[in-house]
Amino acid sequence: MVDEARAYEASESDLGFDRALVAICAVVAVAATMTILDSTIVNIALTVLSEEWRTPLSTVQWVAAAYLLALSTVIPLTGWLTHRWGAKRVFVYALVLFVVGSALCAAAWSAASLIVFRVVQGLGGGLILPVAMIILVEAAGPNRQGKAMSAAGAPMLLGPILGPLLGGLLIDSAGWRWIFLINVPLGLIAVLAAAWVLPAGRAGNPEREIDTAGLVLLSGSAGLLVYALSKAGGLGEFTDPHVYLPLVGGATLATAVVGRWMRDGSAILDLSMFRSAAVSLAAGIQFLFAIAFFGLMMLIPLYLQVVRDFSALFTGVMVVPYGVGAAIAMPMTGAIADRSGARNVTVAGLVLLLVGSASLCFIGADTPLLLLGAAQFVLGVGMAGTMVPSMTAAYQHLPPGQVLDATSLFNVISRIGGAVGVAVLSVVLIGGAGAEGDRRTASRLSDLLSSDSSTEALHGFRQGFAFASVLVFAALVLACLLPKGKPTHPAVSE
Repeated sequence: MVDEARAYEASESDLGFDRALVAICAVVAVAATMTILDSTIVNIALTVLSEEWRTPLSTVQWVAAAYLLALSTVIPLTGWLTHRWGAKRVFVYALVLFVVGSALCAAAWSAASLIVFRVVQGLGGGLILPVAMIILVEAAGPNRQGKAMSAAGAPMLLGPILGPLLGGLLIDSAGWRWIFLINVPLGLIAVLAAAWVLPAGRAGNPEREIDTAGLVLLSGSAGLLVYALSKAGGLGEFTDPHVYLPLVGGATLATAVVGRWMRDGSAILDLSMFRSAAVSLAAGIQFLFAIAFFGLMMLIPLYLQVVRDFSALFTGVMVVPYGVGAAIAMPMTGAIADRSGARNVTVAGLVLLLVGSASLCFIGADTPLLLLGAAQFVLGVGMAGTMVPSMTAAYQHLPPGQVLDATSLFNVISRIGGAVGVAVLSVVLIGGAGAEGDRRTASRLSDLLSSDSSTEALHGFRQGFAFASVLVFAALVLACLLPKGKPTHPAVSE
């Protein structure tokens, strides 16, 4: 721990962004972008795959679900693997596995084979982003964490929107196989660049034993929760046994993980970090933010297509203001968090996010496009001011030895929060749409999308945006409780 403390102290005067760190950020951004895009890019191809292989859509939907499940179950391994073999080695191997999985997906001959290959792809993709964040935090040091993490944060903010747009363009111009094949050359370049650019580093604790029982419990919990929430998002309800049974099972396994740690300290992740108020508050903010963020990123494109009857391409154009706002604000918010602490930046970001989401509660079927663009620009700035600074607030109050586990934990929180957001806001959307008009009930999301009545749908969208606004307000309350300023020196564990 003494060496880690000295490394942090050595970086105290290093506030610049040197060439080495720029190169690391570039490699990490490319790799993270691929994995985030692949979480959503395939959704646009499900109907095409169903028709080509004459397979029920309910079966083909597992092409998307398998990737998300693999992503969720492998993330808890991140901390142990990085401790054992070092971040660079794990990152490169994960990239190779992701590229191999992508190539296999492009060569798939049936829905079953594609589902299996998506699991392979997801196992690699699930490790890339959390390990990338570990590499950035270690390379940047305490005074440049916000700036460096912005490089990884940009793909997380833009991926959910750009994925469907890019997927549609590739399918129309080159065929569905190219949504996977495009990862191969990009991935190989990223592998070579990572091997050349990333610092060798060292293993954090090569002798650390894996908590097999904890891994099974936590990975099983994450997988069951994501599966249940994905089903809830499609069905529009939580009362189906395919939803509530795995939901209860996932919650039970998560409770068992906490119970093991409280009883004898055994856990795949070091949960003692929650003794820090800053970490606990940051985790709560991240969870609420993920619910609202992924929920809004589902609602906005659906509103444009269902209520306004825009094409997929024009819908993609209409969300550009959001991307512009996020791209402009991301570097600034990270730098401010590095300089003066993360609390004020996070509070300001959530205020803007609340303004943007609340304004969407009053949208109509003919709301001027200029106002929609302005609301999305504000949303982009607010999201950029929330995601990275809130994580930075936790990292700034952690000893170096806990950063690896914290990164894994925050990725698990974001992944489950995103699934909760899509599921809950789908239920709110469908319930609100079914409550209006000739007592018509849209019992499933597909029913809503195929509905000819935009009036019913509009009521559901307003309720969805209102629910997201409530979540953002709750996150804002937590952000106001974060410690003020920046710690004068990082904590060092005993």
